[in-house]
Parts: sequence; C-alpha cells; structure tokens
Amino acid sequence: MKNLIYCPSLTPKSPLQGARGLSISTFLPFARWRGLRATQTSVGVRFFLPILLMLFAACAPQVEETAIALLPIRILNAMTLESAALGVGETQPWQFVGAAGEAVQITAQGMTLVLQGAQGDTLAQGVDVLTATLPTDGLYTVLVSAADAASYAIELRYGSTASLTPTAAAATATPTSTATLSPTPPYYAALGDLIGTLRSGETLNGTFALSEERHVYTFEGSAGQYIQVDAQPTSGSVDPRIALYAPDGSALAADDNSAGDGRARLRNIRLGAGGLYTVQVSGGGRGSYRVSLMSFTLPLAVTPTVITLPTSTATPPLITPTVGAVPSGERLRDHVPVIGSIERGGDFDRYPIEARAGEVLTIGARPFDEGSLRLRMEIYDPLGAQIASAESANTPEALVGALLVPETGTYLIFVTGLDGGTGDYLISYGEGFSRQDEWRGLTTADQLYAGEIGQRGLRDVWALDLNAGDVISAAVGALDLNFDPVLELAAPDGTLLASDDNSGGTLDALIGSAAVTVSGRYTLRVTAANALGAGSYNLVWRYINRTMTATPPPPSILLMRFDDSAAAESYQSYPFQGEAGMLVQIEVIAADGDALDPVAVLFGPDGEEVARGDDSPGDLNPRFTAELPVNGTYTVRVNGYLSSGDFMLTVVELLR
Repeated sequence: MKNLIYCPSLTPKSPLQGARGLSISTFLPFARWRGLRATQTSVGVRFFLPILLMLFAACAPQVEETAIALLPIRILNAMTLESAALGVGETQPWQFVGAAGEAVQITAQGMTLVLQGAQGDTLAQGVDVLTATLPTDGLYTVLVSAADAASYAIELRYGSTASLTPTAAAATATPTSTATLSPTPPYYAALGDLIGTLRSGETLNGTFALSEERHVYTFEGSAGQYIQVDAQPTSGSVDPRIALYAPDGSALAADDNSAGDGRARLRNIRLGAGGLYTVQVSGGGRGSYRVSLMSFTLPLAVTPTVITLPTSTATPPLITPTVGAVPSGERLRDHVPVIGSIERGGDFDRYPIEARAGEVLTIGARPFDEGSLRLRMEIYDPLGAQIASAESANTPEALVGALLVPETGTYLIFVTGLDGGTGDYLISYGEGFSRQDEWRGLTTADQLYAGEIGQRGLRDVWALDLNAGDVISAAVGALDLNFDPVLELAAPDGTLLASDDNSGGTLDALIGSAAVTVSGRYTLRVTAANALGAGSYNLVWRYINRTMTATPPPPSILLMRFDDSAAAESYQSYPFQGEAGMLVQIEVIAADGDALDPVAVLFGPDGEEVARGDDSPGDLNPRFTAELPVNGTYTVRVNGYLSSGDFMLTVVELLR
C-alpha cells in the first residue's frame, strides 16, 4: 500500500479568475489568505481543498500491484466528523493539505491508519488513532483499512503536538505524579492511578491530594449483568465525576451530577460482555470521596420525574444571536451573521457552507457599520464551478437570493473588496428566502403587530407560547406594494409546520389552520418572497381551538448530567448507554453571564450522527429530542460556536 503517487496534468482556473484573471498557481506562492503568514502557504491551500483537488482529477493514482481494492479519494476536512464504510479488502484514501512542522491527529475507531506524503512515502501508522508532525508543505493521504467490512467515523485535527488531546479511553484522563496504592499497568496508565478493586455492595474511600488527579478502580463483570456506580464527595472541594470503560478500553458511560448534591451516578448499566471493567473517578478539586458498586440481575426500578416546559406565564426573553468576528475559512451557520475583514487590497476571504440538493439558499454580505467598503461575492459548488455572484457597487449589500442548490456537498463563498477596498463586513446565509433573523418579541392572540423588513434577505421572528392541542391561524398583510411577504410557523425545535405566500389575497400571506402537537415556544417568521424586496406589514394570529389545560409534560428518567466548561475551538464528548426505541431529550444550557453559544450533536454506536441541536426559540441553548435506533453506546458532543464558557448538559429518557 505504498507508492500512491499523484501526477497533476492540468491546471484548472481558480475562483475569482473571472474577476481577477489569476490562476491557482498565482495564489500559492503568496499565501494571501487572511490570517495566515507568508510561510504558511499550505494552510491557505487547506482552506481551498475542495477546489485544489480538481488539480488531481485527471490523474489516477498509481499503486503497486496489490489485492487491496482502493476506493475513490475523499476529502478530509479539519474538525469535521466524516462517516464512511469499508467492504472486505477495501482501503479508503482521504486527502488533506498541511504545513511543515504542523502536528495532525487522525482518529478512526477500529481502523488501521497509514499516513503518506505526496510521493507515497509512509510517514506514520496507527490503529484507532494516528498522530504525526508533517515534514513539508503539501498534500497528504491517509489510507484507512480494516480486517473486515465495517462502518467508521474519521476526524482530523490540526495543532501543536501538545495541544492535540488523547482520544477514546484517554480522552478525559490526565496521568498524575502522586503515589498510588498499586503500580499502574500500561493498560490503565492513560486513565490515571490504579487504586483498587470494587466489589458489589462495598464502598471504598479515596482522597485527591491534587485537583488534577484521576483514580482508577476495576471490577469483574458478567455479560447481561446490570450495575450501578456511585461517587459522592465527603470533604473539601471535590466534585466527583465517574466514567466507565469496557474490557476493550472503550468508553461506555459517564456522569457528573445526576444524583444531585454533587453526586455522580451510573444507573442500570447493562454489561455487554464478561471481563475486567474500569471505573475512573476524577474530582476537579482537593478532598475526599467515596465510591461504591452494586450489581443486579435485573434493572432497578426508577421513579420518573417531570420536565417543566415553558408556559405563557413564565417565558424566557428573546435573545438575538451575538455577532462575532471569524477568520476566513470558518464554516457559516444558518441565519447566524458574522463579521469578516478585508485587511489588504486584493485579499479575499472564503467561507464554506453545507447544503443539500434541492434546497434554496440566500447569501449576503454588506459593509459593517455602513462603511464605504464595496464587496464582490462569488459562490462555488463542490466541484469548484462558479454558480452565482453579486456585487454591492450600486446597492448596500452583495446578495444572492433564492439560489437553488444543484447537489449535496460543501459550497464555498468568496468575498473580496471592489477596487482594492478594505474594511469590515457582515456576512450570513440562510435556508429559504432570508439570511439573518431579527427578533421582534413575544406576541399574544388577537393583537395587531406592526413590523418592517428593512433590508433584503432579513427575516422577522415573533414568538408565541402554545399548548398541545391548540389550533391557530395567522396572517400577514403587506403595507407596501413592492413587498410580497412570506409567513412561516415553526415548532419549538425549529421544524417548519406551515408556510404561505399569497393565500390571503393579492400579496398577503395566510396560514388558515395549524394544529400544535407539543407544548412550548413557537415562532412566526416573516420574510420577502425570493428575497427580492423590503417593506412594512401587519401581523396577527388567533386561536381556532384553544386547549384550556396544558397537556402534562412527559415523565422522564435522568440518564446523565454534566457541569462542564467548553474551551474555544474544542469538542467535549459524553457517552451514555441507550436502547433501541428509547426517546431521549438532550439540553445544553450556558451559564448565566457567559458568552458561550453551545452546539450539541448526538452520535450513535456506529459513529453516525443521529441528531443535533443549536439555538432554540428565545435563546442560544440547544434542546432537541431523538429516538435511538439501536442498543449501544451513544455519545453527546458539545462545543461552543466561536465562543467558550461553562454549561450544563442534561440527557433524559422521555417515557411514552
């Protein structure tokens, strides 16, 4: 599997060539991507990877004779979990661009990994995880293979060698220099100090002399056995956390505060195989604690609790997402504006977005704080072909409205200043006819509200609190002849329930009847058809049928709760055990006063994404539900979008 050699035989034109008359070879020596040093040419190319790989499209890889079937090359984007599958005897090549001296870490559980340089030379190998320092600027290939057919998820991280965190079982572990009661075998070395053995019905006492200590306990488990592990503080500032690992070292479950009062508990964990299991206890402070284990042949009965849902008498305020500055190359989010900057004449910024075939997108950029900067914006499809462009030479913004997406993949938005202009600008995109939300406030039935779309591509968002069983109607009346409003009703999780353009007559929008199935905060969203106009309007909604008594919220069982902190540009993972058909609710709440904008993603046992959550109506905290497809270990991944701070993660089972 060596000598995977690539020989580009053609030089496709770069984006913006139509406007600037330059080829990609012009940009590479100068590395004029915003935020990069001149010596970091390949990092700039990395941001340009989907188009760069067109250089190699005309050349087939040359591989020495082998029985291994080489699959088509795929692109490996940094900090993005990519999913794939291998058949028997197949090898998947993934390509990325790196810079000399940069450390990379590639993770793919259950896979054999081989890192190759541009000439097919093997640089590093590993199983599950591979870490290497890149010797030169250029294109690198990761070959992924396995003994048997399997599905997997692969992730690439860049950084310094010290900044790349361990993965899998070592992800939450930090070795400590303190003395232990027993020598630590190599298998447990990454998890902490081996303290002792847990036996069902017994309680052991432990002490953290240093806040960064990690203690390891083992116990013998049997297939089909149910266990409960508890850890509670007994003195000092200890706030114990527990994590359970299977005999093969894989993470099974973790908890921080699900038992309340600073106590951690893993409840009704079914062991899938016999063998030596590991419990890791960490404290986050100095002091003492006690840890206990109980085992059962059947799961313990658990008393469900009730989740309190928002009602019309106690509602959180509406919050407008904070606009933040982002570097070129950051992925944009639906309806979240960010600030970019053209620092030198002739520079351009680039932003990727993910889109599905058949979607309609609206994309726009305008000078920040009404500056004098004039912009040119170009959109490129996953194959590098330009599909749209706009300029702000005669209008305040460069806007591409109602763009029909031809295929699923990563699209690139390029922004540059006209006539060598420099300065800050605001850029955003959205699904549908708008690119940016304007929060207008909480509404009540039978009240007339006045609104105005001040710029093309904006969307007004009004909130209303409804109960399951309610049926409502809503209407928007245009007050300007050149404004054609579109009205949408969205559920608390953001799902579109109903929409209309002209059913109210002439340009008016009318949702005649919409039934509500769950209680919570809904939103009415107003925008201009095809993002073509702006103007003022009136909004009103009323009950057709009103449920006088709110439907009781479903009872639930707490599965996991973590109080934790998200660092900038990092991901935190939290495993738990789930069963097929289980309905879970996942919520991440940022600490009061923190600037954290949390994002949560649920991954299944196969590493595939099951569900995700971002902003909720009225705040920036993700709340979403998902029905689990199979039995196994699920993982919630939490990160801050261009932000950091403290948060609380809660995972509960909703009983139906």
